[in-house]
Amino acid sequence: MEITPLGLDYDINKYNSLTGSFRVGARNGKNYQDGLFTQAFENAVFDGSSLRDVKTLDNSQSFDFNLSYIKTFEKPQQEFSVLGMYSRNNRNNDFENLIREIDGAASPSGIKNLNDSYNEEITVQMDYIAPINNNQMIEFGGKSIMREVFSNFTSFRDPEGDGSYELQQSASLTNNLNYNQNVSAGYLSYTLNTSNAIGFKAGARYEYTTIEAFTQTESNIEIPSYGTLVPSLNVSKRLKNNNTIKAAYNRRIQRPSIQFLNPNIQAANPLNISVGNPQLDPELTNNYELSYSTAIKGTSINLSGFMRNTNNGIQRIREVSGDTIRTTFKNIGQENAYGLNFFVNIIAGKLTVNGGGDLYYLTLTNNDANPEFTASNEGWVISGRLFGNYQLKNDWALQFFSFYRGRQVQLQGTQGGFGIYSLAINKNFKNKKGSIGFGAENFFAPSMKIRNELVSPTINQSGYNEMYNMNFKINFSYRIGKMSFDQQRPRRGRRSINNDDLKDGGGMDMGGGMNEGPQMGGGAQRGAMPQARPQTAPVQPTVTAPTDTVYEAAGTWMYAIEGGQPGSSGGKLTIVKDGETYGGSIKSDRMPQEVQLSKVSVEGNTIKFAYTVNFGGNEVVIDCTAVIIENEMTGSMNIGTFRTMPIKATRQ
Repeated sequence: MEITPLGLDYDINKYNSLTGSFRVGARNGKNYQDGLFTQAFENAVFDGSSLRDVKTLDNSQSFDFNLSYIKTFEKPQQEFSVLGMYSRNNRNNDFENLIREIDGAASPSGIKNLNDSYNEEITVQMDYIAPINNNQMIEFGGKSIMREVFSNFTSFRDPEGDGSYELQQSASLTNNLNYNQNVSAGYLSYTLNTSNAIGFKAGARYEYTTIEAFTQTESNIEIPSYGTLVPSLNVSKRLKNNNTIKAAYNRRIQRPSIQFLNPNIQAANPLNISVGNPQLDPELTNNYELSYSTAIKGTSINLSGFMRNTNNGIQRIREVSGDTIRTTFKNIGQENAYGLNFFVNIIAGKLTVNGGGDLYYLTLTNNDANPEFTASNEGWVISGRLFGNYQLKNDWALQFFSFYRGRQVQLQGTQGGFGIYSLAINKNFKNKKGSIGFGAENFFAPSMKIRNELVSPTINQSGYNEMYNMNFKINFSYRIGKMSFDQQRPRRGRRSINNDDLKDGGGMDMGGGMNEGPQMGGGAQRGAMPQARPQTAPVQPTVTAPTDTVYEAAGTWMYAIEGGQPGSSGGKLTIVKDGETYGGSIKSDRMPQEVQLSKVSVEGNTIKFAYTVNFGGNEVVIDCTAVIIENEMTGSMNIGTFRTMPIKATRQ
C-alpha cells in the first residue's frame, strides 16, 4: 500500500519557487508453506527426505520527504536549483522453520530468525544550467548521498520442537551490521547544436565513495574508499523527414544494495541458505548504442544496436556442505551483451498500437581461481512488450498491455521465462478533472511457473517457482479546484532527485531477504545511467528569444520530440487566444484523442503550458516551456518527474 504524495508548490515571485512533497507507504507480506515435503537424491539414488512447516514474514514501512528550490532567469532555460530528499525504510524480515519428520520418522525441531533493519538516506543536490548562445549550453552541479544501513538479526533454535526456543550465540547467527556509505559527486556537461542539424553532448561525473562498516563482533570491516569517473557522450544527426541517427556511450555504476551485503543467514529453506558479503565493490558497465528512427505515415520506427560490458560484476557463488547449498556473492563476474532493440508505434484511426522488444547474445564468465567455482555460460535472451489503446465513444477507451521475458542466461544455469497481460477500460470525465478505470491482469491463468536450472562442477539442481498474480482493480481520480490528490503536478523547470545507483534493490530496498527466488536481472540492463542530477535529454537545444520582436503564439503547430521514448514523433499543438487569455489543445501521434491544455501563459516570446495524460486511472502531468522565433518553436518537455526531452515545432 502506498499513499500518493502530498505536495505543496509555492511561487515566491516570478523567478523563484519552492516545491515540497511527502509520501508514506507500507508493504506487509506473509508466506506459509505447510507440509513442505523435500526429497534428496545423489547420483539418482534416494538420499533422504524431510517434512516441515515454513513461515516467512516481510513487513516494511517507508516515507520520503522532498524539498526543492528553483530559480529561473530572464534568459530562457537558464536555471539554478537546490534539491533535498530524506528517505527511510523500516523493515522486518523474519522466518520460522518447523521440522516435523526426517526420512519418514518423527523428528520435531525448529529454527527461527528475526531480522529488524532500516535504511536511511539523505541527499542534497545542486544544479546550474546556463545557455551560452542560441545553440550551446553548459550544465554543472554537485550531489551528496549519505546512507545509513542497520540490520539486527537474532537466531533461535528449538531442539525439541515444543516451542521452547533458545538463543544461538554464534556471531554468524546473532549479530548486527552497521553500514554507512557517503557518495560525493560533481558533474559537467556541454551541449552544442549546429546549423546542419548535428547535436552533440559530452559530459563527465566524478564520484568519491567512503564506507564505514562494523558489526557487534567486528569493530572495523576494512572497505577502502574509491573514486569513479563516469563519462557520457551523445552525437545525433537529424536527417530529412525528421529521421534521426544517434550514437551514444555512457558508463553506469551499480553499488551493492543491502540484499547483497547483509551477513544474516537466510535459512527459511535450511537446504538452500544464502548470506551476504559486506566487502563487495561496485560494478561498472560500459554501454554503447547506435540507433536510427524514422516515421512512415502513421507508423514510427526506432531500431538500435547495443553492446554492454560489465567488469567486476556481482555474481552468486554456490558451495555444498553436506546436504546444504550455501550461496554468497563476490565481485568475480564479467558480462558482455550484443544485441538489438526495436520499437514500433502505429496509428490507425481510433486504434493506437505500440510495442517493441530486445534480442541480445549474452556471455558470462567469472575469474575465480578455485576450479570448484569456475563457471561460464552464454546464450540468446529475448523479451517483448505490446500496448494498445482504442478510443470509444463518450470519452471511453479500451486499453491492453502484455509483456514477455524469455529464458534468462545466468552464470550457473538458466531461469525460465514468463509473461503478463492486462486489459482495462477507462472513462475520462467531461470536465477533464478526473477519470475512472476498471482493469484485470492475468485473468486466464491464476499463476505462472518459472523454471530454474543450476549447473556447476559440484551442483546440478532444477526446480520451479509458481507465482500467483491474477488481480482485478478499480482506479478513480478527481481533482477538486487547484488541489490534486493524484501524481504531483510538476512546475516550471521542475526537477527531482533520482538515486538509481544501487544494484537490484534501489535506494530503499532493505532487510536481508536473499531467498533464492526469481531473479529479474540478467546481463544487459537497459536502464538509465545514474546521474549526479536528474536525467535530461541527450541533446537539448537552447534558444535565446530576441528582445526587440514579439511573435504571435496563437496558431497550429506541428511538433516533434527528440530523445524521448523510441518512436516518439510528436503531433499537433493548437494555441488559441481570447483577449489576453490563452488556451489550446494537443494531439499526440501516440494517442488519437485530443487533450486540452492547462496553465497556458505567454510572456514575450516564451510560452508555457501543461496537460494531463491518463492510463487506467493513473495520471501523469506533462509541462512544456518553449521559445517562439517567427514560425519556429523550440523548448523542453517535462514528463512528470521522470525525464526532460527537447521539443521543436513549426507553425502551419
